[in-house]
Amino acid sequence: MEHRKPEKPKMNKNYAEINKLASFKKFKNKKEFVEFVKKEDIRQVYKEGTLQYVDLLPHNDFVYGISNRPSTPIKLVVSLVISKSIWK
Repeated sequence: MEHRKPEKPKMNKNYAEINKLASFKKFKNKKEFVEFVKKEDIRQVYKEGTLQYVDLLPHNDFVYGISNRPSTPIKLVVSLVISKSIWK
C-alpha cells in the first residue's frame, strides 16, 4: 500500500484580506462591492504540520473583572447561623 499525502482542505475565504483590499477601492454602491468579493478568491492559509487553532488560556492568576461586593457566606447561610443572629 502506497502512502499518499492527504489533500489539503479547501480553506474559507480570507475576508479580512478581501476587506483590506476593498477599503482602497472607491465603490459607488453595494453591488460593486459584492462583485469585487465574488471576483477575489483570497483564501486563508493552510498551516501544514501545525495545529490549526491554538488554545490561548489566561494565566492562573487572571481575574475576570473586579468584584463589587463580598461573596455570600454560603456555609453560614446553609447552617442558619445568619438567620438566628438576625432574629435575636
